Amino acid sequence: KNKMRCILLLQLMCNVFSSVVCSAPEQSHLSLTHNATEMAVTYVTRPKSNPMPASVVFYGESANSLSLKQTGSAKTYSDGGWDGWIHNVVLSGLKPNKTYYYRCGEERDGGTVHNFTSPPQSNDTYPITVAFFADLGEECALVGCGNLTFDRLTQGTLGGLYDLIVHAGDIAYTSGHQSVWDDFFAELEPIAANRPYMTIPGNHGWACLSVRICSL
Repeated sequence: KNKMRCILLLQLMCNVFSSVVCSAPEQSHLSLTHNATEMAVTYVTRPKSNPMPASVVFYGESANSLSLKQTGSAKTYSDGGWDGWIHNVVLSGLKPNKTYYYRCGEERDGGTVHNFTSPPQSNDTYPITVAFFADLGEECALVGCGNLTFDRLTQGTLGGLYDLIVHAGDIAYTSGHQSVWDDFFAELEPIAANRPYMTIPGNHGWACLSVRICSL
């Protein structure tokens, strides 16, 4: 009963106060930039509140001290009735080969603290392990779904086996259903929120017809 009351209260606040962010930051994922001292963070908030919630990431060298702050920008789209904001924030001034902790959104938004290791210096020669795969859709109960791949990637990422994730085309297999993007990136978050997740357009997404493809 108490949980249901909380849900109803949150829904009421969302309807009355348009400035309230009605979901915690979700679907966080990292990507490299052309600058080795940077890391790009992309995340989603839903639904599309007005005014738009701040695109902000707090980060630092300790999970208990996220003293650095970086702001960015957001965009949205309405294909398939999708309702939300896609935020992009670039963290800068990173030290080489250093573990950083970060949280998307303000503390009140309830975002999860993730971590990553910044890129090494250009003259570092130690091995870098890349998880390289293609043709991965969301988890499901059908033959050929990506459940085992997700499991292996999650275990390897959390176990420190991979330094970089490369998805070489055919991402999510949405078939025009925008909710599949949300499901896919929610399943991918334990992996892509903790390691840079780089993508290559495949034949199902090469034309960049979706804002979700273009924002990777």
